[in-house]
Amino acid sequence: APDPMDVFRMMLFRALNGGRFHTLCLVDPTAQIHQTTEVWDFAKILKGVVIGHNCSIGGHTEIGHYSTIGNYTRIGMGCFFPSHSRIGNRVFVGPGVFCADDRHPYVHVKGDDPDYTPEPPTIDDEASIGMRALLIPGVHIGKRAIVGAGAVVTHDVPDDGVVLGFPARPHELSVTARARFRDAERRARDIMHDDKVVIPT
Repeated sequence: APDPMDVFRMMLFRALNGGRFHTLCLVDPTAQIHQTTEVWDFAKILKGVVIGHNCSIGGHTEIGHYSTIGNYTRIGMGCFFPSHSRIGNRVFVGPGVFCADDRHPYVHVKGDDPDYTPEPPTIDDEASIGMRALLIPGVHIGKRAIVGAGAVVTHDVPDDGVVLGFPARPHELSVTARARFRDAERRARDIMHDDKVVIPT
């Protein structure tokens, strides 16, 4: 059973942050989350997480220990990000996106600790990750990159790159599609002036 004091601290934390946290979410008291960010039902924000302003964390999503998320980022329902994940500004993450950080997972018994080096993902500014995509350990998604829905990303994606499929392969967008993305980015930048993560004091 959860410690009653931990439950009280979480409730107080939610109350002091403008009431933008759903009653049923779990936010560690050490997390630093801007008061304009929304955290939805059954989401878990673990120890030491830092989240900038005007973000949305979908229900049933878990953000691992000491991860950082920039400003204006949207993370859909049912996503998983391991500890120390790095997510930039204006990133879109669709529902059901999972990221792994262990290349050789296995069940071990006490005293048989694995030689484990975590490899969390890095997602740069303005990237877009489609729903149900899977990011293999250590993957770096570049600025303005696009990952298609259901893609299994096994290699880094460069800035402005587009990958689709299983495993994910490079793909060229049509001129019309690329223009639509760029137009949306320009309109977003017009209303988003501050690129720095704001840490509440």
